[in-house]
Amino acid sequence: MAITSSVLKFETNATLIACGIDSEHIIRFSKYGYEEGRPSPFIYSQKEIDYYMSLDDPITGLCVAFCCKEAVYKALKQAYNFDTCQIYWEKSISTYTFHLANSMCDRFEVLEQYALVDISPEGECIVVVYLLG
Repeated sequence: MAITSSVLKFETNATLIACGIDSEHIIRFSKYGYEEGRPSPFIYSQKEIDYYMSLDDPITGLCVAFCCKEAVYKALKQAYNFDTCQIYWEKSISTYTFHLANSMCDRFEVLEQYALVDISPEGECIVVVYLLG
């Protein structure tokens, strides 16, 4: 795992209510680099699929999005529809505000959400999510 220690400062009055982490080897998503391997619409929104498939590196983007969704699941300790959580990865960015559906934010009293993304030289993707309320 590449993230051994990290500091993320929030300039907000909100309180950390949940945190989750997930990691995957990017190669696991390589099947999506081919015509016959379309990403699952139960995991990714159509907007995410279109976005990631347009990138030079769709495989890493899909892996980041999956890890974010899994980390949210772990933070909430409750199942949810993965397509209601969206993140749009870019190589040059490590900290994201990502989108959770308003219904989820209301249900879990989430005011803000952040994700910290790290891609190791060995091809591992690590995503940590912070949910603030």
